[in-house]
Amino acid sequence: MTTRAFNLVVCVAALATLAPRSARGSAADVFEHKVKPVSGQLYQKAGKLELTPLGSISLNDAFFTKYLGGAKLGYHFSEYFSLAVSGLYGTSGTTGSTSVCRTTCQPASSDQLNLVPGEIKWLLGAELAFSPIYGKLNVFAQKAVHFDLYVLGGVDLVNYRDVLASLQPGVTPGNATSLGGHLGVGGRIFLASFMALRLELKDVLYSVPHLPRGNLQTQLFAEAGLSFFVPVAHRDGQ
Repeated sequence: MTTRAFNLVVCVAALATLAPRSARGSAADVFEHKVKPVSGQLYQKAGKLELTPLGSISLNDAFFTKYLGGAKLGYHFSEYFSLAVSGLYGTSGTTGSTSVCRTTCQPASSDQLNLVPGEIKWLLGAELAFSPIYGKLNVFAQKAVHFDLYVLGGVDLVNYRDVLASLQPGVTPGNATSLGGHLGVGGRIFLASFMALRLELKDVLYSVPHLPRGNLQTQLFAEAGLSFFVPVAHRDGQ
């Protein structure tokens, strides 16, 4: 091979090597400043208090729909584990299932409602939560929504309108308190470093005595609230 031919081969090889890099560089220039890199866990909870004013409504109850309001205060030991206490108080209304139908349907009387459970007055609880999932969802071209998902479980003190063992016209039962517990799932949608929308679905279990078909009662609640995070411990990088 002559010197001229050898030099030609070297030039062609060099051009072949540089061409893809040039193309990649041009493609990168096109998307520069348009696609922003998404960082790791932007919104962190470890070492922070979380205060959540919230509202709660019962689901699929046969006799009473409960409307409760209150607050939850928790502390995040890490990004995964937290401990919280909560209190809820409210009112209730009868559902369509309380209509008595013999020949014509009519609302159940107060004496008849005194025979059925489910009229919860207030709840006090403590719970442990485990949050293994943190994610980001791109809803707009340059905007990512940050969220986390968690499971929870705890103990409750449940106050409810007591149930009469038999029909006693004119007798009004008092309130009773029972120790219970709850299990549930939840999630947060972070709106800022100090604020998040919080949603939960939990099942409360408690005992009501002298019922004809077992004492254990379960009540499903849906909760929604706005959380505020307050740092109480220094964390590196925060």
